[in-house]
Amino acid sequence: MVRQAPPLPDNIADWVVILAPYLNIFAILMMVSRIIPSFALVGLVSFFIPTAGLAFPFLMLIYLITVINLVLMLLASRGLFRKYQGAWRLIFYLILLNIIVGLLSFSIFGIFRTIILGLISLYIWFQVEDKYTK
Repeated sequence: MVRQAPPLPDNIADWVVILAPYLNIFAILMMVSRIIPSFALVGLVSFFIPTAGLAFPFLMLIYLITVINLVLMLLASRGLFRKYQGAWRLIFYLILLNIIVGLLSFSIFGIFRTIILGLISLYIWFQVEDKYTK
């Protein structure tokens, strides 16, 4: 299916490969700044609201997936700068994980957005696959 899609122009593919490591580092910083206060907030909310215990397993699942995302991004950082195929694969797994999480959302708009953005992300990421060496 990817081979039937129109190819991305070479200059855009080169820009994606050049910007990918920097966007990854930016995403890591944003995720870390989101994770640390969130753990404190969950502790406060679960202490003060008696019904927060019902949402606690769901929140822990979200935090587990967020930590997995962070680990995948950290592992891919160095390889993205060096253009390694392994880093490309880690970002591919990250995109798939984000698609799965988005499909588990409880809104039609969230599912629709996940499908559209996931397909665009996968299209772009498969278009630059040959730029990464083994």
